[in-house]
Amino acid sequence: MGYPVVLKNLSKRFSSPHNPEESCLVVDRINLELKEGELLTLVGPRGCGKSTILKMIAGLEHPTEGEIYVDGQMVEGIPPKARKVGFLAPENPLFEHMTVADNISFGFDIRNIANKDRLRRFEQLVTIMGLEDVLDRSPDQLSQAQQRRVALARTLAPEPRVLLLDEPFAGLDTAARQQMRADTMLWQRELKIPTILATHDRFEALEMGGRIAVLGEGRFQQIDSSRNLFSKPANAFVANFIGDGTMLPSASNNRANGAIGTIDAGLPGQAGDLFAPPVDGQQLDEDDQVESAMVSNTFLGRPIRFEVGRHI
Repeated sequence: MGYPVVLKNLSKRFSSPHNPEESCLVVDRINLELKEGELLTLVGPRGCGKSTILKMIAGLEHPTEGEIYVDGQMVEGIPPKARKVGFLAPENPLFEHMTVADNISFGFDIRNIANKDRLRRFEQLVTIMGLEDVLDRSPDQLSQAQQRRVALARTLAPEPRVLLLDEPFAGLDTAARQQMRADTMLWQRELKIPTILATHDRFEALEMGGRIAVLGEGRFQQIDSSRNLFSKPANAFVANFIGDGTMLPSASNNRANGAIGTIDAGLPGQAGDLFAPPVDGQQLDEDDQVESAMVSNTFLGRPIRFEVGRHI
């Protein structure tokens, strides 16, 4: 069985608006295979290229180099509407002059879908998104969370082969974000649609993604499970971004005895350097001397709990 999305050596370089001879490499030779039915989370700092990657898959940006395959077909030169890709951007607005029902139904116009299939899909999406009581309302009569649900339903209406969500919970308060995250995981599993969700919020990524792709400096620094990102960070970037912890120099250089999660040899950062995740919001200073031995560790998602005792 093939992959719904495959990226091969994908790069994107933007020219400077002030000097066409100058350019900035935003995405640097990345590779990715999205699995069937998977919810993959793409996470990294603001401005690291997450949106650019999604836009290239959707056809809204053209790659400088590399290849993009959707459902086994290379999509270079295929217009966005013909790619069978649903893309929801943070600023994706609803049509203010249309009701909720009309906004959702507008999504069917992207593809030539028979009326009987439209009704089935419409009823399915309305139920999944919990919009039964607001179908006759206009967007300005909805909460922000309800507006996002309508926008999601509209994006899903034409039954895209792949769904791309770019910061889908932006602008929502904490409670609404939490509810939307939980609901999104539920309907994504129900619909079994392969999905890439981009976010700058590492906790959101850890909660939602079975696999998480950490993007930094234009490259995927690590693609892995949340457990491995915490316990086996590939390099200092991943350790600091995902764990928000402290990198401690290796014992040979700074007499930091004991082990608090190690960075693999041969990767950025010194072999044998130690990573100390924060506990209850407290971090060690980078120049602290540590003499301790790990007694036990328990994976708690956020944070990992290390029990450390002093050397005797």
